[in-house]
Amino acid sequence: MTSKELIIEKMILAIKPKSVWDLGANTGRFSRLASNHGIKTMAFDIDPAAVELNYLECKRTGEKSLLPLIQDLTNPSGDIGFANKERDSLVKRGPADTVLALALIHHLAIANNLPFKQIAEFFSWCGHSLIIEFVPKKTVR
Repeated sequence: MTSKELIIEKMILAIKPKSVWDLGANTGRFSRLASNHGIKTMAFDIDPAAVELNYLECKRTGEKSLLPLIQDLTNPSGDIGFANKERDSLVKRGPADTVLALALIHHLAIANNLPFKQIAEFFSWCGHSLIIEFVPKKTVR
């Protein structure tokens, strides 16, 4: 994990994004590799318990650059509010400069049976650059 953190942080610093979306962020371990450098980072995860742990860590440390949010990427939020004009959909709120999709693709492709082409299109709408990690099916536990 330490090696992975070093590699991801090096990539983030090479890209020099102003904003990062961490899709499937879990408790925000890798989100913090961006936010610790003052990069505005949104950490999305479907697991409310993981998002709460991330939020509590933000509160504990006084983080100002990281926003943990619950989001189901297989059913992302759409335009909402009066006449669907008050708040934009997830995709319309982007694109972020950089998207992190670490150990996420197998959840979308294998667990949710989404085609790689659609996943790639979704990522392209979400950000200008992508740092992605694919975990093959045989290593998923």
